[in-house]
Amino acid sequence: MNRLLFADKIINSHIENEEYFPLRVVYDSSIENTQFVGFYCGDSDLLELSIDTDSKVIKKLQLVICNHYDFTNDGFINDFDCSSGSIGFDFTQHNDCDLFHVTVYTNAVKVILSDAEPTKYFSCGQVVFGILDDNIISSVIVTGMSASEIEHTKSELLLCSET
Repeated sequence: MNRLLFADKIINSHIENEEYFPLRVVYDSSIENTQFVGFYCGDSDLLELSIDTDSKVIKKLQLVICNHYDFTNDGFINDFDCSSGSIGFDFTQHNDCDLFHVTVYTNAVKVILSDAEPTKYFSCGQVVFGILDDNIISSVIVTGMSASEIEHTKSELLLCSET
């Protein structure tokens, strides 16, 4: 059974532009005690979370590959209320998604993992998780991105879809 664990602890994140990965948000760069949780849509899309094995707190969020995306010249407007703090994931390692779509805004990237609308939002650093009533993640939004971070994401997405 998949569970989300919430805490009020403030957590910081930063984006690392790395070749081959369209998007990487890092909370803790240590590789010790790490397990991986993947959200897959077929063989063409993968969002991966690195989780601390003991605390279950997120260490890294990474868009590994994506073939279903679009770009918009609009800025993302965060107009929803959300709690904030650290978030932990007690999820199975492989999670299949019926839907996987990425929209790249001028200041954010939104990954939609379900066609169901989130009932609540939880902010963890610069990442906002859209969550359904049954604690399933419906969307992931990386906010506050710079122009160079957006360009990196666009370039790597285009390269992903060429392979």
